[in-house]
Amino acid sequence: MQKPTLNSAPLVPKAELDKQKQLAMTQAGHIRRLYRRIRHQALALWFYRAVVLALIVLLIAGRQCGADQPLSACETNPTGRETPAREGTSIFPPSIQAFATHVVATEGQPDVAREIADAVSDVGLPALPLPPEDAVCLLLAVMRYESSFQPGVTGRASEVGLMQWTPCFFASYTSTDDYYDIRVNIAVGAKVLGEKIECADGDVWLGVQRYNSPRARKPGRYASRVRYYYTIYRLMLTDFEPPMEVL
Repeated sequence: MQKPTLNSAPLVPKAELDKQKQLAMTQAGHIRRLYRRIRHQALALWFYRAVVLALIVLLIAGRQCGADQPLSACETNPTGRETPAREGTSIFPPSIQAFATHVVATEGQPDVAREIADAVSDVGLPALPLPPEDAVCLLLAVMRYESSFQPGVTGRASEVGLMQWTPCFFASYTSTDDYYDIRVNIAVGAKVLGEKIECADGDVWLGVQRYNSPRARKPGRYASRVRYYYTIYRLMLTDFEPPMEVL
């Protein structure tokens, strides 16, 4: 039996080859167009997802800014009573101011210690429904935990200054937009803190927790950390001997 050779193998007609080549090119074109369509649809889907997510974030932020402004009302007051912010004008013992200066300087901020102490005495203590000895230690504890007594600090959620309050919520508490100003920052922060304590029926640590989490129902981690510094400063105040010139 004779073996087939290259010369004896049947040849495919050229017209058939051209037809198959044209078919392959047509199929390749369809595949490329399908790939481009799928790619464009995927990009459009990711874009729409990003837009929707951004709108949701803006909507939530807007609702929080509108819902959490406790201008003069106690939105979390369990008794339903409205308690106006205190506007005290009392003259506090000079030793309290000297103690605040000493604490801030000891904590590593001697350059602003006197200015912080003056603001605490003038606008901070009158805003809190507490004896001056307790009020000064509480304000110092909040500032120590929030900003380490650094007036120019900005928080991750846009909190500002020594007391780290958010302008989105509490800008209406002041007529200036210089939120990092020591006096302005302490005045607003102390007013907010005083309202939170009063709205909690005098429960200091629940009020402190609500300074950080407005809808808290019991003291939590934030209040515990502030209380840690408060206890230290209260002990320091017990043993504090002010300079002779302030007595």
